[in-house]
Amino acid sequence: MRSLSQNAQTNLSVEEIMRLVEIGESVNPEDIVQSQLDASEDNFLAFSDYYGQSVLVPVSGDWQQIQEYVRGLLVDSYIKDEAARISVLNGTMEDGLAGSVGELLRSFGYQVDNIDNASEQNYTRTVIFDYNGDNPYTIRYLEQRFGVSAQRRQAPSDSENLDIEIVIGGDYDSDTQ
Repeated sequence: MRSLSQNAQTNLSVEEIMRLVEIGESVNPEDIVQSQLDASEDNFLAFSDYYGQSVLVPVSGDWQQIQEYVRGLLVDSYIKDEAARISVLNGTMEDGLAGSVGELLRSFGYQVDNIDNASEQNYTRTVIFDYNGDNPYTIRYLEQRFGVSAQRRQAPSDSENLDIEIVIGGDYDSDTQ
C-alpha cells in the first residue's frame, strides 16, 4: 500500500480500495477475456505513415469493424443471460432500416432472430413490444437505447418464439445510437 501511495494518486478511500481488492479476488480467472488489437496477420490494424510517424490505422479504413469487435467482447452479462429473442421491423419507408438496426443490436450482443418490414410503414415513433415480461434488463436497455417505454402485449399466435418486437419508426436517429 505504501509503494502504491507513493506512485499513484486517487480519490478512493481506503475502504473503497479494500472493496475493489475483495471484488478482484472473487473474479474467476477463467472468466477473464483477453484480446489484443495489433498489426499481425488477420487482425484489424495496419501500420501507416502519418507525417513521418508510424501509426496503426484500421485495415478497413474506418473504426466500425473494430468497434463491433470490441462490443462483442464486452457483451453485457444480463443481456447474454436473458437471451431474449428479438424481432426488428421497419415501420418506415426507409429501405434497409430494420437490417441496419438489427445488425447494430447484434453487435451489442442482443439475440436478433428476425429482421423484416412491419405490416405498415407509417410509424412515426419507434415502439417496443414486450411479449412476456421475462427480460427486464434487456427491456430496460432497449428503452434507454431507443428513448421509448416498452408496451406489454400478448404475443401474436404466429410468434411463439419471440420475446420482444421493435418496430422502428420515423423518430429513429442512427447518429444517436
